[in-house]
Amino acid sequence: MPKLVFSNINLKTVKIFRNEMVEKLSKTTNTSRDDFTIEINTNEFLTGDYPFIDIYWFKRDLDVQDQVANIINDILNDNAIEEMDIYFHELEKRNYYYKREHF
Repeated sequence: MPKLVFSNINLKTVKIFRNEMVEKLSKTTNTSRDDFTIEINTNEFLTGDYPFIDIYWFKRDLDVQDQVANIINDILNDNAIEEMDIYFHELEKRNYYYKREHF
């Protein structure tokens, strides 16, 4: 279920690293690759032109969260993006529905 939303990172760049990122995150979070969603925010920002990554997911241990943040940092650094903000949004299972059922 993790959904990653990239702001101020162009589509071409995200396409370069998306498979590697999903593969590594899948192993780290013990989540199927098919459960990941990657989205590009195409809004125009009037201020704050630095890369920002929002991650929507069900709560995991802080150790796993730290590992995910480090994986994202490392991959973006390898693609010439040196600074970014990453924010984790913790979803409540009771508020998430799939096929008419909440988790």
